[in-house]
Amino acid sequence: MAKFSDIVGQKSIKAHLTHALLNNSISHAYIFEGEEGCGKMLMAQAFSQTLLCEKQAEDACGSCHSCIQAEHETHPDIIFVRREEDPNNKDKRRKTLGVQAVREQLVDDVIVKPYQSAFKVYIVTEAEKMTPEAQNAILKTLEEPPSYAVILLLVTRADALLPTIRSRCVTLSFAPLTEGEIESYLTDQRRISPSRARLEARFARGNLGQAIRKAEDENAQTQKKRMLDLIEKASVEGTHAILTGLRELLEEAEDPEETLQEFLVMVQYFIRDISLYKATGRTQHLILIDEISYIKSVAHKAEWKNLYILQDGLQTARQRISANVNKELSWKFCFLRSQRHFKGLCERHNRKVAYGKNSRCPVSDSGKKYIIFFTGSLRSEKGDHLIVETTRGIEYGTAVCAPTDLLDEQVPKPVKEILRIANETDEHQEEENREKEKRAFQIGLQKIAAHKLDMKLIDVAYTFDNNKILFYFYGRRKNRL
Repeated sequence: MAKFSDIVGQKSIKAHLTHALLNNSISHAYIFEGEEGCGKMLMAQAFSQTLLCEKQAEDACGSCHSCIQAEHETHPDIIFVRREEDPNNKDKRRKTLGVQAVREQLVDDVIVKPYQSAFKVYIVTEAEKMTPEAQNAILKTLEEPPSYAVILLLVTRADALLPTIRSRCVTLSFAPLTEGEIESYLTDQRRISPSRARLEARFARGNLGQAIRKAEDENAQTQKKRMLDLIEKASVEGTHAILTGLRELLEEAEDPEETLQEFLVMVQYFIRDISLYKATGRTQHLILIDEISYIKSVAHKAEWKNLYILQDGLQTARQRISANVNKELSWKFCFLRSQRHFKGLCERHNRKVAYGKNSRCPVSDSGKKYIIFFTGSLRSEKGDHLIVETTRGIEYGTAVCAPTDLLDEQVPKPVKEILRIANETDEHQEEENREKEKRAFQIGLQKIAAHKLDMKLIDVAYTFDNNKILFYFYGRRKNRL
């Protein structure tokens, strides 16, 4: 068994049970709610051992006769209520916890007083698998329990129990642990390597039991290594490698759905680490720390657009699989749809860029503002009038040179794409804007004179789409038109 001090996390539950022990306010029945591997059984064992400990302290001593019996699961006053063996298969248990098993192991036994302790504890494992008849059988005991009886119902979901049972129990819900708590436990207590501990802490999603099981299972580690190799291969050869390799993984897996979800999450972690390193150039927060050299080699070549599309597609595939949409179609569609973007992770892309000038910025040193634009599929030449989007809005400008090939890392960020080459309608709009600016300039001068403002208006500019009008002036102090 275990002591409270051996349990990772769950501080609020430990505090509640410890308070009950110290103040002699123990309930006759508790529901421990949480997914498999969250620590329900450990908590039930720790509570039982402490309750029956001869020292009667806030935690079990671990050395008295009662504690030794509890740790070896031979204590006569700690009874585990479990599903019976399947008569057709001695290696398995029945699918449900039936009424006969509940009566024999609990209802008929609870009338017998404790053998050597003040309390008698019943730990009902997988209580959500009790049949309705079994739950009704236990209900009378919960309504009129002997003073010495303490019943612990361990469930994944409390709503699987009858409302009449829930209303007669204290429900304690187990929260997921933090990744840091799981990672520290794996490295400090289980002597797992830091890289494996970090990865399993991520995959466990707060479930310590699952993290321990996966971290110490060599078959699971071999499977993860195959996943990593498959992802690296696919980023060079394209998604055909994934379609072939993943099918083989799923055919060999004991739980294909769990393996599929793990693979999709693994790809997401790769994309996440590549994005993080590309953005920060740092490695301390990467999950796949054993793959740092590969992540570095890919990060400076990968395009943000590819990374975003891949991450979005993977998340959609996971949601569809969780919603019981056809699983094979979901993951195949995900990777086929993302084929170009996946292979693009390891391809170095050149951007065609053009430098343009915006004649609407008279306060710059040269009287012109030069901006760099991504030409996309357009073929712009020196002297072309361009319609572009800037931080001020839609603008009209002129290309000052022919497009030039630059590598991604050489392009100043952020870079905007040219919307189009200016057409006759755009040229006409630009002429109208110039006339509006002249009128606005005269109105501005009149306002300054009328209010005797200490300022000098030097220019007025409309944005091309007429969403903004900008006044440029010099002044010694703040003024308002």
